[in-house]
Amino acid sequence: MTEPFRPGDRVRVLEPRRFVRCGYPKVPADYLPAAEELYRQLRTPDGQALRFGNKAKGRILDALSYALAQEDHFGGPERTVHTEQDLSLLEGTYVVQEVRSVKTGRYYPPSGGSVDSWTGESDWEPGGLADEKVHRIARLKYQDESRVRGFVYSCIAAVGGGPEVEVCHLERVP
Repeated sequence: MTEPFRPGDRVRVLEPRRFVRCGYPKVPADYLPAAEELYRQLRTPDGQALRFGNKAKGRILDALSYALAQEDHFGGPERTVHTEQDLSLLEGTYVVQEVRSVKTGRYYPPSGGSVDSWTGESDWEPGGLADEKVHRIARLKYQDESRVRGFVYSCIAAVGGGPEVEVCHLERVP
């Protein structure tokens, strides 16, 4: 088994799979484009487009996204790692900023709940993940700051952002 990655380690990416999130297959945010289309269709009785402030618009979009997600039976019992391909990750070397763990598996609900009146023992079992697996995720930053391209990336990097990659896709460099 290889040594774990630690903050400050220099690495390069072997497989350009950017970590997006760990969770269930669909989330309400996946329905945001459709919710925005519905929002544009909102009209007053006389046909005028409805106008809301940013805060109200955000709440309406959240509610529409959630309603669309429910309609599509989003979620499900399987918790997985979601990634996307990003070929720019293959360029250059990085420094590990932090490493964290996420868990995947199949959700099972709590069960039992009866109490033995004589002994006071309960057969209640908390819910959890069956076939649970732990995945280590590393947040990276460019080794050479001159390689940081674009205003958006530099803003993300300044607040501690930067690409996240599963450590199985990384290799330590000297």
